[in-house]
Amino acid sequence: MKADAILCGDIHIRDKVPVARTDDYLAAMWRKLTFINQLALDNDCPVMCSGDFFDHWKTAPELLNPVLEILTAKWLIVYGDHELPNHSIKLKHKSGLTTLAKAGKVTIVRGGHGNSKGSNELPKSVRPIVIGERKLMLWHVLTWHKELPYPGCENSNAKSLLKKYKQYDCIITGDNHKPFVVKHKGRMLVNVGSMMRNNADQINYKPAVWKYYAETNTVEPVYLSIEEGVISRKHIEVVNARNERIDAFISKVKTDFKLTMDFKQNIVRFFGKNKTHKKVKKIIMKNMEV
Repeated sequence: MKADAILCGDIHIRDKVPVARTDDYLAAMWRKLTFINQLALDNDCPVMCSGDFFDHWKTAPELLNPVLEILTAKWLIVYGDHELPNHSIKLKHKSGLTTLAKAGKVTIVRGGHGNSKGSNELPKSVRPIVIGERKLMLWHVLTWHKELPYPGCENSNAKSLLKKYKQYDCIITGDNHKPFVVKHKGRMLVNVGSMMRNNADQINYKPAVWKYYAETNTVEPVYLSIEEGVISRKHIEVVNARNERIDAFISKVKTDFKLTMDFKQNIVRFFGKNKTHKKVKKIIMKNMEV
């Protein structure tokens, strides 16, 4: 059975490899984008993207050029916060996503863009997308289900948004990179999740896009191909080890001898009581101009 739409978001096309990735990240990124586009062509339906197609509003030509070639299906998109300078819709003319729209590669849907306040209030300019008898809405808004995305988050959860915006059969959200589907009285909210695994905490994450069926108002995940063992925590371990060394150094300075009001004298006395590499001494003394 062919889908009526392919739902995705938080694609974050970028030219810098995340520090957590050890594989050919850019090649994997282009493969996934090509797959999504082809999935829409195979189903003869549009792709609906809930924002942050690009990782930055100032998009380099080496990113725009491949995207212009890959996007041959119909793409409906809202601006994400990453795609708007200062998170302002008034500056959309500077965005790489606007370039795609002017080239006829995407259609930008009004109203569901990201904003600097992270507000759960839907802009009055929003335009629903009608598929059959269903009304769908693309919205780049941070929402959540069961667990807060971060401590102290004040954004509404998914069920609250469904109860508030009853005019939509399906709300497709982005920004929170964790996927989930929440249903309420025959309606649903789909938070699509991110296309790529960019952080060490996504080591067990399985990225997917979603087939949407208008007749039943249901979705089905299509998991994207991934390579195992390409997410690293080494950079985190390096930072932790460095912080431990700094803490140990500070602890020694505090406990090994009584400090004076003269910082330079304290450092010299520290060197006298603690074995320190000559090069380290030289750098420190030079920077203190001793």
